[in-house]
Amino acid sequence: MQRYNVFLQIHKGLRVMLYDTSTALQQADLETAGPDHPALKKLAATLDFFDGHAHHEDTHVFSMLQQYEPEFVAAMEAEHVADHALSNELRSLILELRQATSPEEKYDIGTRLCHTFNAFTVFNLTHLHKEETEVNELLWKHYTDMDIILANRRLVATLTPEEAQQSAYWMLRSGSDNELAKLFAGMKAGAPPEAFDGLMALAQEVLPADRFEKLESRIAVAV
Repeated sequence: MQRYNVFLQIHKGLRVMLYDTSTALQQADLETAGPDHPALKKLAATLDFFDGHAHHEDTHVFSMLQQYEPEFVAAMEAEHVADHALSNELRSLILELRQATSPEEKYDIGTRLCHTFNAFTVFNLTHLHKEETEVNELLWKHYTDMDIILANRRLVATLTPEEAQQSAYWMLRSGSDNELAKLFAGMKAGAPPEAFDGLMALAQEVLPADRFEKLESRIAVAV
């Protein structure tokens, strides 16, 4: 039986966010970048989102396993601490780059920044995989799907409007046609109309026209 995967959609979004930020940094001429360069702003937003995501997981997901698997939870939370340290190192490099004046200095800092973000990406891809395999197995061992779904709903309820909007944006960017059709069909059946309409409007902005039209057709058939 296929079990409920609490990480599926948000983790796909997080991976696309990492790839998108990596592409922006690799295409940027950081040796001539000004303090408000789009790639630096994108990187800062990515770091903030990952830090917030880790906090929400610690509070609402790992806490479910504390009584059953305390050593494992401690190890996973330690990985979040290490991840946060990489985030802070990147924030320091962003500040250095924004304050640098010569192209040579900017190039050196920019190179270190890109290397550090590569390390951040590798670390997080490995961590996300561990959550999707090892953490899921433990959740499924100790809890029913409904227990996990309710915990996820509690997590979602704590998101700020900005976090919710960002989460929706990246899940739309990363989801398959089947996943998005199921998501929207479920929302149309059980969510407030204004929430459904808001997500549909965002989907129309984010998705290519052909994918959005396909989504509309599948929702109409499903409901």
